Amino acid sequence: MTMTVANCSINQGESKYYTVSLSDLNLQMISWEYVFKDAKRSTVLKISIDDKFFQFIAPDKDFGVRYDAKMLHLRKAIVICFEDKEMRLIATAVDDKIDFCSAIAYDKQTRKTYLLIDKPNC
Repeated sequence: MTMTVANCSINQGESKYYTVSLSDLNLQMISWEYVFKDAKRSTVLKISIDDKFFQFIAPDKDFGVRYDAKMLHLRKAIVICFEDKEMRLIATAVDDKIDFCSAIAYDKQTRKTYLLIDKPNC
């Protein structure tokens, strides 16, 4: 995915962070390769490894779609370590036949922690 920011220059060694808001039209274009659900806790984690997007949904809050440039997909493992001003999410998933995911999401605004464990036969 390529993002262009108009009228912005970044010097070597400098970092700038931007929040990107996606319209409903763009959200429809995301192909969620993995959707993990924890029925016990009513939490959901959607992952698009092709686009590096994820969405964590808790019973009382949808954190929205986030872009994580550092999302890792190594063979059968997916690792997300994401943090911004609203949330912190750490997730590990194993795709293919094992189909397992564990995730912890921390809401910085309400100070609530949410857990997701999705494993076969549970």
